Amino acid sequence: MEKELNRFCTIVNILKNRGSNQDDPVFMTEFVRRLPPQVMRPVYKKMLKGNWKFEDLVLIAYDVIREKKIIESAHENKKKCIQAEDLLAVKVNVAGAVQHLEQTSSKVSSQDWEKESFFRAMEAGTFDSDSD
Repeated sequence: MEKELNRFCTIVNILKNRGSNQDDPVFMTEFVRRLPPQVMRPVYKKMLKGNWKFEDLVLIAYDVIREKKIIESAHENKKKCIQAEDLLAVKVNVAGAVQHLEQTSSKVSSQDWEKESFFRAMEAGTFDSDSD
């Protein structure tokens, strides 16, 4: 958008050097109409509220373009941060699940081992119920 605005300003300066009035209301209205919709609206509102010169409207358009770029950049950074946080949360959840499974499986293994040894002792007749 900035490149297009720069080109337009170059053309306007050439016309100005050839005697055109860049501050003519019709000229300024045509300038605003040629702006992209997201830039046009704020510039047009400013134009309607006061006696602006063409250069003022151009500066307003540049400000709007810069603001839009900053907002888009902030949204992109926010998306990247959210994606990184989501990835970290998934890693933490997976690590927690793995740890829980390891703990559960070790408990089950020790319980199974105790049951097996109990039944072996019972079968062998070496289990003493009064040993506790």
